Amino acid sequence: LSLQLDTDGKFLTDYGSVLLQNQLFSKAESLLLKAEKYIITRQQKELLAAAMEGNNHIPEAISVRKWLCNYLPNKFTPLYELMECYNHTGDSINAKATAQKIITSQ
Repeated sequence: LSLQLDTDGKFLTDYGSVLLQNQLFSKAESLLLKAEKYIITRQQKELLAAAMEGNNHIPEAISVRKWLCNYLPNKFTPLYELMECYNHTGDSINAKATAQKIITSQ
């Protein structure tokens, strides 16, 4: 990457998205973590969590998904995706608590 694009958070996010679509999870995660230094958006965080899940970095993905739930407290999708992460790890207690939050916040 050129030096100018290397610090462009939007470009890094878009590039990370393309890498994620091609299932290059490690490269996508690395770029999206770098993008986070320059831009923080819902898209960047969602892509980062998906890349982490693709790399089987589930605790880190859960952390990002929790951040998204706090960033967008009344949105269904971040809560649902957090619940799915908990289901993936077999954490039924947190999955049920998140499902309850979904039901009461809508």
